[in-house]
Amino acid sequence: MKAYFKTQFEASISGKQIDDKFIRTVTLLEDLVFYTKAGDSITVPAGFESDGASVPKLFWSAFPPFGAYLSAAVVHDLLCVQGHNDKCLYTSREAADIFYEAMRACGVGRTKAKTMCYAVRYFGPQWK
Repeated sequence: MKAYFKTQFEASISGKQIDDKFIRTVTLLEDLVFYTKAGDSITVPAGFESDGASVPKLFWSAFPPFGAYLSAAVVHDLLCVQGHNDKCLYTSREAADIFYEAMRACGVGRTKAKTMCYAVRYFGPQWK
């Protein structure tokens, strides 16, 4: 089965001050539903807030936080929140692989998607 988004990405982008940092955020206006290659359904609920792809500023020219893979980053952010609350059905490694599948479903090229997947897998949030 091929991974795909069942719903369109509907969100608003805004910013907020956290401590002494200004952070852009995206808030879903509608549920975002993604189906993995295995056929699992992941629903990111309307109202969920994400900071996009967590990429060090040094790499923003090649991997901007709000790039073509934004909906994939939102799916991964949901899995991270669930993982940190011990409510995720997937390990952090599996979540990184789902991020890869979602990026490919967004039309991101294989090399860029693999690079981002490995960065998340090895430097991103970890849980079991």
